[in-house]
Amino acid sequence: MYSKIIVVLALVAAVSAQSHKRTVTYHVEGKSGFIAEVHREPIKGYQAPQPHHQVPSHYNYQH
Repeated sequence: MYSKIIVVLALVAAVSAQSHKRTVTYHVEGKSGFIAEVHREPIKGYQAPQPHHQVPSHYNYQH
């Protein structure tokens, strides 16, 4: 009889609007399913970009 060993690993990283880096690693332990480990750390000196909008002139329509 042969046994299978399957290893599943994943890493996801993102920067939040609050200037924190969030890293999530996933792995599988047996039949328990995916296990996620979340790490969150501030990024010194990073400032999230601010949205800038131009309001179309027809939005300021007055009678």
